[in-house]
Amino acid sequence: MNTVLLYLTHYLKTNYLQIYKNLLRPNQIEIESLKKVESEYFIQKIEFFTIFDVFYPKSLLICKNVPMVFFYKGDLSILEKYSKVYLINEIQNVQTEEILNDIILKNKKNCAFVLCGYKQERDLEEKLKANNCKIIYFCASGLDQINHLEKDNPNYFFISPFPIKTHPKKEYFYINNFLAAAFANSLIFISSEKESKANNLVNCFLNLGKEIYCFPAQNLEDGNNELIKSGANLITKIEEAIKNNP
Repeated sequence: MNTVLLYLTHYLKTNYLQIYKNLLRPNQIEIESLKKVESEYFIQKIEFFTIFDVFYPKSLLICKNVPMVFFYKGDLSILEKYSKVYLINEIQNVQTEEILNDIILKNKKNCAFVLCGYKQERDLEEKLKANNCKIIYFCASGLDQINHLEKDNPNYFFISPFPIKTHPKKEYFYINNFLAAAFANSLIFISSEKESKANNLVNCFLNLGKEIYCFPAQNLEDGNNELIKSGANLITKIEEAIKNNP
């Protein structure tokens, strides 16, 4: 069944409803066609897991029109053994740098940090990479399109719901926001701009019933004020948010 899902996702991409309908008629797919698609991923060393595997996030099982297959490159144990945290830090100053350093120091051995490849995440990514942190990196394309400099770094786990030969689109980043929220245990704001670009990500976490944590605002322009007023959990130390188990 996993190979059938791979085949359907390869050809139907994000048409999840059509994938489901075709899944009810698996005998219509020729064995040779299945093997041909499977070999394409094997040659490119792209692996996958499906809705039938333990790595599939439970929060997606109750959702409609979601991917049934995830493609990946990297050590799958990163998904299994580490707490998964999405960090946001949009205001760089001495105080936020101290908080970030404290988070990394205390959690680099038990946490994997989730990223979606946004431009505003680059400084954070460089910091995490320099400290040899585990990084779960959602790609808005097929994994054959990766041109990331760290594609062979064992601390990186690249994941995508999109099959090979899929090029990035703006809508795919929104899909990845939702999927990142499904995989992550929590969303933690060190700081945020008043007109934060992470608002869609916040909504994704809320829709999935995931926890959102905020450190105290740095100033009146810090968007953390509004997040806390809207119900996000106020924390003063990272231990209040990150648990030491996945």
